[in-house]
Amino acid sequence: MIVKANLRSGGSRLIAAAITIIVSVAFVVAVMGVLASFQSTMRAQLAAQYAGADLVVKHSNEGPLEKKKQKAIENTAGVKETQRIERSFATFASGGVALVNVWPKNSEIKVDSGRAPSKPNEILFDTEVAKEENKKIGDQVELTFPFVPDPEKSKVTFTITGIGHMPESALQVTNASAAKLAPEFDHLRIQTDKSADVSTVQSAVAKTLAGSADVKTNDFGAKVGGDYTVSTEDQLVQEGIENLTGNSKTIVAFITAFIVVAFFVAVLVISNTFQVLVASRIRSLALLRAVGATRSQLRNATLAEGALLGLISSIIGVLVGWGASLLLSIALRAFMQSTFQTAPLPILAVVTGVAVGVCVTVAASFIPALKATRVSPIDALAPADIPAPATRFPWVRLVIGALLTALGLLGIAVGAASSDMMFTLPGAFAAFCGVLVLSRVFVPPLVELTGRIGEKVFRSPTLGLVARNVKLAPRRTASTTAALLIGVTLVATIFMGAQTTRTTIDAELSEFAPIDFVAYSSSDKTVKTLENSKIVKDVNTLPGTRAKTSVPLGHNPDSKETLVIGVENKKYSVPRSTDLLPPPGVLYIGVDTDVEEYKGKEITLHAGKKKVQLTLKVHNAVPSGTTLANADDVAALGLKESEGQTWVRLADDVSVSQVSTLRSDLEKADVAADGEGAVKRAEFAETLTIMMGIVLGLLGASVIISIVGVGNTLSLATIERKRETALLRTLGLPRWAAAGMVAAEATLMAIVSIVVGTALGILFGWASVKSLLTSDSITVVADIPWLMFGLVAVVTVLAALIASLLPALAASRTQPAQGVAQR
Repeated sequence: MIVKANLRSGGSRLIAAAITIIVSVAFVVAVMGVLASFQSTMRAQLAAQYAGADLVVKHSNEGPLEKKKQKAIENTAGVKETQRIERSFATFASGGVALVNVWPKNSEIKVDSGRAPSKPNEILFDTEVAKEENKKIGDQVELTFPFVPDPEKSKVTFTITGIGHMPESALQVTNASAAKLAPEFDHLRIQTDKSADVSTVQSAVAKTLAGSADVKTNDFGAKVGGDYTVSTEDQLVQEGIENLTGNSKTIVAFITAFIVVAFFVAVLVISNTFQVLVASRIRSLALLRAVGATRSQLRNATLAEGALLGLISSIIGVLVGWGASLLLSIALRAFMQSTFQTAPLPILAVVTGVAVGVCVTVAASFIPALKATRVSPIDALAPADIPAPATRFPWVRLVIGALLTALGLLGIAVGAASSDMMFTLPGAFAAFCGVLVLSRVFVPPLVELTGRIGEKVFRSPTLGLVARNVKLAPRRTASTTAALLIGVTLVATIFMGAQTTRTTIDAELSEFAPIDFVAYSSSDKTVKTLENSKIVKDVNTLPGTRAKTSVPLGHNPDSKETLVIGVENKKYSVPRSTDLLPPPGVLYIGVDTDVEEYKGKEITLHAGKKKVQLTLKVHNAVPSGTTLANADDVAALGLKESEGQTWVRLADDVSVSQVSTLRSDLEKADVAADGEGAVKRAEFAETLTIMMGIVLGLLGASVIISIVGVGNTLSLATIERKRETALLRTLGLPRWAAAGMVAAEATLMAIVSIVVGTALGILFGWASVKSLLTSDSITVVADIPWLMFGLVAVVTVLAALIASLLPALAASRTQPAQGVAQR
């Protein structure tokens, strides 16, 4: 009966707690659903590659399979037939690259339109590749196979017979087409006799390949014979998923960290919610105690209320989470990967969501339940008044919090110095827990100080009154600020880490790839094409000349000729690093050549009857097929504009597709181009943006829960200060001013959480990047994203104001006579 009455009287406050539980459980279920969908998608893709084969033989180090070994396998008992799957590397006229695979027999690869290749010089295109190259069924496409021994036979024209989603985006041809494309062995497909036992044949094939060596079994159950692995389809799929996702324990730990954070915030919010409920039921609890209710009955009733609320909310959360995972999987299929499978509703996700939701709710309601047992009939029926200010300094919190913070900072320092996340991650967690413990010590004084400063600056008595009120409930003030502090710190850490990573990698790319784009022509037509592009920021033309060298530089295997580009002694605006400009007397050559024995030695360049001697040095950023020299040093060779290059700087936010389009535009004008520097920068930026989106999405649940928590705690403040608000209303305080006090309190706590959370985020973000980038050659450049932090501050204040809306309205409706009267 008590539980039933409590649920009826809970009203909107129970709804607030229910929203917290629903969001938390939905977060867990949605994440688990998307992970299950991702795994099933990867499994389907891998299965399509090997489906139809009973066994698959692969080389452990991607080496070849000799024909005699294949013959021996075919003679093994139980083997019906084999098919050798080979692949070749090819390039398109547009500059794009592709893998060309042999079409497997009995394949389950889905052809969306058209048909699979059945004759020589027919090809099946991957859907994404067809879109990139703007190809359709029936089109003729010329592919270049650079590793074909005879250059005259390196170009082959195919007819597109079908389009579908290919494993690894590889284009598919027949065995007959692959024979002349300098193929490399990929794997051998084996069909067994219907009467044969597949596991027996698997062991027999492994013994055939092992020779005198013993047959072993790997972690996935496949048989290892010598340098070869004999696997079933399921074993290959399991291995492939492991390779694609990396260490599954790391992924689980990564996701678990966000789930723990979400539920940690949920515990704070739910606990505050039940404190509000207990505070609002003081009179009802007192009446129950007066008519004979025992302390244990009140405690158990509060816990039972939490359990029932947790169960109902968790069930709703499961459904909401499943719906969210469905929508996300549909969005991924529409915008990123058309083969992404619909998210299922895993039984484990249902059980985990409901169990954790109920347990968290019961645990969070435990302390409020104990407070309910302390209600005395006489004390509770006495007039409600403002609670007395806390007079005892929280020494225990100070000691424990200081120790945790110190240990955490030590772990962060060790991790950053040694580039080891095993120290940095637990150190950051310990430091943050220490700050949360210390919040009871430093947050109330900071909020009070902020309010008094605001009172002086804005001449607002309301801010001064709010600042003084903080002393009355320091625990509640710290708890509310902590809810906001968690969200701000997490978001600030992500922004700081992303910006620092971006700046650091940009600095590295500026050294290793200082030129965004190189056009191997300096004609007016080339320059005009570049200048007409919206993504081009600046263009420099450099003269060049063909010269013969005294030693082979590897640019032309048939001669010692090289293209020398003269770089003038002026500050070019295109290279992102001045390190690329060669000093006098030096000739730079790229790392794509084998000149180890000539490094640091003088070589001679000949052009007609002219010659110069320069010291050869290797520079990683020299354009392919080019050598760079100081223009004054090679002027005697006769530099020509017609044999020069055009260096281009592109916009910082350029995409990979835009770079490809620019290269295609130049190739249509018969101008070769290389945009490797811009592509690397764009790929990194796109990857970082995707990762930030994923992480911020994972943090969304914690932020939503924090907002609900602020509203709950401010509701408790409104209840506790009802007499004070009524007295102020009696003295002439307008309604809007009463509401403004609640909003001002929320704003002050938001400001403190912004300052402290941003400082912690800067530290945690920098330390994380310093620990992740383990290379000694990389210098981490700390870059604080002030603009993003400003946006976070604005959003935090707005979120606090939104959370204070309902409590502010409740305060504004306080009637002077009713509030001052005894309850």
